[in-house]
Amino acid sequence: MKTVLKTLGLFTACLAAAPVWAQEYRVQEPLVSQVLEVRQNRFELQSVNPRGNLCHLDGRLQGQGSRRFYQDNEGCSVDFVFGGKGVQVSIDDAHRQACQQYCGHNAWMDGDYRRLPAACSHQAEQRMEARFQAAYRARRFNEAVAIKNGWFKQCESFAFLTTQMRARNDLAAAYKNAGNKTACRQVLEPLRAEMEGSADFEPTPLMAEDYARELKAARFNWQACH
Repeated sequence: MKTVLKTLGLFTACLAAAPVWAQEYRVQEPLVSQVLEVRQNRFELQSVNPRGNLCHLDGRLQGQGSRRFYQDNEGCSVDFVFGGKGVQVSIDDAHRQACQQYCGHNAWMDGDYRRLPAACSHQAEQRMEARFQAAYRARRFNEAVAIKNGWFKQCESFAFLTTQMRARNDLAAAYKNAGNKTACRQVLEPLRAEMEGSADFEPTPLMAEDYARELKAARFNWQACH
């Protein structure tokens, strides 16, 4: 069964191939993936909703200054308002139906896209993960904690839910092996309701496999840190 991480991987693979001078923006919402790349006057916007339905739109930005827009020849018009921290993407009601041709069922493109820190790009995350795994396998657990924690503090809010959970599990295991069981429990505390089965949350079928795996790991780590 395709997992949500495999679906998102199609997007991150495209991002990895993009020119280094492209600026990336993401919506800070853990249950969706919404990515906007801007390269001079060109843009590419991709999104995945919680059910795995996709949107994709790319083209040339028109207008000047902080307020730009995109129009096709079929009635779709998208507004882009650039600010110091990101881009507000919006579609008014008059154009929404025409723009929906670029999206699957109940998927959307509009939202508050925030500028992605350099440390949170796909390439930077891959480099961080390689360094973390090397330090962990060499039993340099305090170094592993520092590597993963540095990424987590900057990038958690931009990451998909199961990516956040995996990072917490990695940190918990590193803290435990470093002899700091208190920090291990603290990093898992936000998952406490999920671990106890009292959270008012039901994962969608698309993410259920990844969610169940990370939740099982969190429960194991929680017990190991007591």
